[in-house]
Amino acid sequence: MTESKRVHYETNNDVDLIVMVSDADVYKKWLSDSNLSLTEVVASFTVFTTDGGLYGHLRPVSTALLETELGTGDQYQQFTAILRNGTLLR
Repeated sequence: MTESKRVHYETNNDVDLIVMVSDADVYKKWLSDSNLSLTEVVASFTVFTTDGGLYGHLRPVSTALLETELGTGDQYQQFTAILRNGTLLR
């Protein structure tokens, strides 16, 4: 079984948003072939931020903060924006 990986996206307001992906290779494939379902890529449909750096304690981000930072309340668009604009952390 593969360990979940983090995709990190830093917003214009320096808010760190993190999405857990189930498999780095599937995530990379999704970047070039968005016909893959997000359910194949995302390990958890929760967006996180951390206390204490990128590898600190994860805590869920509020819906209001996501909407403010990403400009949409649509969860699919939020995840797509983070995954497309984020960086896969090792």
